[in-house]
Amino acid sequence: VLLQHDIVSVSSVLPRPHYTVNPRKARLMTRYPKWIEYVKKVMDETAAKVVETLLIEGKASTVDAIFQTVEHLSEVPKSDRYTQRQAVVETFHRLVEGNFVEKVAPLFIEEDQEEQEQNSKQSTFEDPAIVSILSNAPYKTTLPRHAVWRLNWKLIQSSLKSFCLGRLVAERYGHRVVSAGSIVTAALKFESYNSGEGIFSASEISNFLPKPVQQALEKKPGGLLVNLSRSLVDLSRFDYPTVVDEIEEADGHPQGGKFSVCTTKLVKHLRDRTIHQFLFNCYGDLAARISSVLRVKGSCEAESLAEAAMVPAKDTREILHRMYRDNLVQLLNLQQGKQHNPASMIYLWSVNHSHLLRVVRDKVCTAMLNLRLRRQHESEYVGKAWMERASQEEDENENKEDKEQYNKFCQGLERLDCAMMQLDETLMVLFDF
Repeated sequence: VLLQHDIVSVSSVLPRPHYTVNPRKARLMTRYPKWIEYVKKVMDETAAKVVETLLIEGKASTVDAIFQTVEHLSEVPKSDRYTQRQAVVETFHRLVEGNFVEKVAPLFIEEDQEEQEQNSKQSTFEDPAIVSILSNAPYKTTLPRHAVWRLNWKLIQSSLKSFCLGRLVAERYGHRVVSAGSIVTAALKFESYNSGEGIFSASEISNFLPKPVQQALEKKPGGLLVNLSRSLVDLSRFDYPTVVDEIEEADGHPQGGKFSVCTTKLVKHLRDRTIHQFLFNCYGDLAARISSVLRVKGSCEAESLAEAAMVPAKDTREILHRMYRDNLVQLLNLQQGKQHNPASMIYLWSVNHSHLLRVVRDKVCTAMLNLRLRRQHESEYVGKAWMERASQEEDENENKEDKEQYNKFCQGLERLDCAMMQLDETLMVLFDF
């Protein structure tokens, strides 16, 4: 199962297999619902079902993936089942053409691969209707029967990161440039689909814009290309954070200019905001302000730090020692003589950004683990009886009071799920960029 889901990889088969754990892929398993919702939003519900099937199986052959997707769909009359299979095959074909699904080599670990292939072919049931559909053009060349497929999660993950940076740009500059977030998201999607130097033109990203944005730009004087190029030039004038660099001047350019998204600066700004919000929530407003001052000024004493942060010196010392105890700030002791007198020593406080980022990552991961353990405890022990009765055909609650308790239990699980989804977005900002 772990090999099927790429959580464990095997580097050599003979004479002794060597296995390696991929912790990043294991951490991304909590993001499966987001991937399904993204495909459902971009394509349709049938495509989301295909993606869900591939996420459950890890890797699956063409016929097996299509057959299981048909089984997961809602029940239809017997006369319409062939039409439903045709629709799933067409959706699978569009996913392959859109690079959402990629072909992989079959997984063989044992020495006798031919025997394993024969056993797998004998044990695998192939639906005759699906085989008949796949034998026709254009599926015969693009969807071989015995090919093995898996979800191209790197493409979907890059799209989610594009949406994240697009939301940041929309929040910062959406009131000054119309559809600023959608334009940056389209540029980042273009970069993910075309692995190059990250340089694009206005004409190249126009097809990645949402249709409402395309229609709004086309209705303005000058058309789509001119207005899109103007918006990119306007975004290149902002510097906190810098969004776009103008590589080639847009005026008179046949493609509307050449631009590049400043992904590194956007990610740095987003991480700084995340760290500031973490300190604000866990240690208060004064701790977040003191950390920002230390990052700007560098090493300084508690008195000068209190003056710069406009905080009383006593409160500053208390907050600094609290943060020092949790390994968020660093302390440097300078001796003025050989006698080691604490009264004559100089205490310099500082913040190491990479170290602070690492500590915040660990604390967010710990919070995620605690939430998952809490939800597991709620499901297995606290609400086990309610969930068993809910799975039965009869009414799951015996009286009104029991029904209210069951509703409260379900609301508690939903709150835990929402909290884990928000923490997962935070981890995406801190880890995946």
